[in-house]
Amino acid sequence: MPDSVLPRSPALLDAAGSQKMNHLNGQSLAEAVHSADALLQATQGYPFHANLDANGNFQNTDYVCQDFDNGITFLLTATGESSGYTAQTSFTDDGHDGTGTMTVSGVGISQQVGASLTGSGVASFNANAGTPYTIWLRIAALANSKYNDSVWVQFSDAQANGSPIYPLNSTVGLLVNLATDSTAGSLNNWGWQNAAYWLSQATTVTFATSGTHTMRIQVREDGVQFDQIVLSPSTYATSPPGPPGGDSTIVPKS
Repeated sequence: MPDSVLPRSPALLDAAGSQKMNHLNGQSLAEAVHSADALLQATQGYPFHANLDANGNFQNTDYVCQDFDNGITFLLTATGESSGYTAQTSFTDDGHDGTGTMTVSGVGISQQVGASLTGSGVASFNANAGTPYTIWLRIAALANSKYNDSVWVQFSDAQANGSPIYPLNSTVGLLVNLATDSTAGSLNNWGWQNAAYWLSQATTVTFATSGTHTMRIQVREDGVQFDQIVLSPSTYATSPPGPPGGDSTIVPKS
């Protein structure tokens, strides 16, 4: 964001050269600029449209800054109209006098859990009926960014408190987010996690029958990596195999 924007001047919204927008390339993009300033106690959306080129770049100058925008923080959300992927970032009109453009960049891609989405893998495992298993994932975020640190988890037949939970081919899943708070200060290469700090979710599940079961790990944000999945009935039932950041713990396969 190198420059401020004069009132009644257009804001340049772009993602030029942004690696994160590559998942949206070649699509029609629906953008929405929302006022996110807490003092307004309201969110006003301004929908615009743009087309991405083959490299995932776009520009839009439809939003015209007003006098009352000085000092206001905005949330920019871009949604691929065919894929459903979203990219999001924030920017602030600093209110300084001058000429130039307000540039938005460094956005991240995220997607909601669903039946057919990009970036998912399926694993089979054995579990005993009625035994509680706590799930842990060893995750890393590209560039230690909080826009690259989360996945969805679904099961073929898991239960919690006797009811089905996180079923395959549904729009419900366990959200595992590596960062432990909104500052993402905990992100430091690999770490263990089984939840999202802003949600209350069941992380211990049971199965009605013994034998083979299926789990699906689905990318929520591009740039996320994972290399181990642990379902523990005892050793890691209440605590993870390692810390949420700076981890070097590898759990032997049992």
